[in-house]
Amino acid sequence: MQGVNSVALDAFRYVFAILIVILSHGGHRRISPLPALATFSLLTVNAIFLVKGTYGLQLDLFKPIVGLVSILLAFLISFRPWTFQPMLAGLTVGGLASAVDILLQYFGMPYIGMENTFGLRYSGLSFSSTNTAPLLGLASLAVIQGAPLKGACKNWLLRSVLVCILVSGMWISGGRGGFIAFSAALILMAITRMPPIATVVMLAMAGIYALTAISFSSALDALLRVEERANAGGGTPDITSGRVEFNAVTWNAFADNPFFGPPISELDLLQPHTPVLLLAVQAGIIGLAAALLVLTLVIYRLFCPSRRVGDKTLIRSYAVVILIVSALEPNGFFVGIGKTVILMIVLSGNLGLHQRASTLPQAKSSPPMTVAHKIRR
Repeated sequence: MQGVNSVALDAFRYVFAILIVILSHGGHRRISPLPALATFSLLTVNAIFLVKGTYGLQLDLFKPIVGLVSILLAFLISFRPWTFQPMLAGLTVGGLASAVDILLQYFGMPYIGMENTFGLRYSGLSFSSTNTAPLLGLASLAVIQGAPLKGACKNWLLRSVLVCILVSGMWISGGRGGFIAFSAALILMAITRMPPIATVVMLAMAGIYALTAISFSSALDALLRVEERANAGGGTPDITSGRVEFNAVTWNAFADNPFFGPPISELDLLQPHTPVLLLAVQAGIIGLAAALLVLTLVIYRLFCPSRRVGDKTLIRSYAVVILIVSALEPNGFFVGIGKTVILMIVLSGNLGLHQRASTLPQAKSSPPMTVAHKIRR
């Protein structure tokens, strides 16, 4: 079945983001230095990549242009913290739509997304399995925490149903990096925030769900890519599906041309599976430094959450997902409007600042200190 064109859905996301930037007037806050540093670094890399592609007469300049637009829009949106909660709700609704579409495709029913082309892996609407799984993981964490759709998330039964749909879609999608990142973030969330009873219930449900899924060998084989590795032929049949070999070849290409990266004609022959190497071959040593800087900023936000009013547990959980996915997947959270917006939210560290600040109790003012009080002190 031929579904909705992915380019059309992606274009809608960018148009929607542009409208948010244009229509959001007044009340802008001063930007945090962390998003500013990340934005400057990634804009520099994509600008170098764009110039490099133009100079090398490369006709396909789609990736550097998308990178420039994505990070710039995400940075501008980060000036508008009151939009973070609605965006998180939109991420959850979109994640549920993708998860349902994956389930329909898996069970052979009519679906609206693009046809699966990976055999064992299932795509969600306009995203491949590699990109779908992390987004479903983020949506699942938000529902568990009760951040978006507040009215619906007050009901534990409904919340559990939504989480089951999202996690089922994530499991079937076959996106291992996203599933591993979600699991690590869920453990962090359970340890740091959730009440003891809720923690036990959620972890018990996760354990039962995992055991049930593993009991079906096909599901476990899909996650481990057993069939895919068996059909690798001359490739490397390891559990990483050849990622280690791809990264080794990419690193050697970068080492041979460390200042500006390998020639543009060689990039199509490389398949880096970490954004650190991807940016390194695109922009040389500057790209490598930019990737390491952004990951360092995310690590800082993980261990030093912002003192601003906001959901620190959810921010830290999202930081875990960003770090793990960025270590395992080609683009990580550096390209694409949805991912870069999440990156900016994490670096800003003030999810829900605008809504919650007005509801904080006002501190009681102390009576003026008299002379007698000063003498006693």
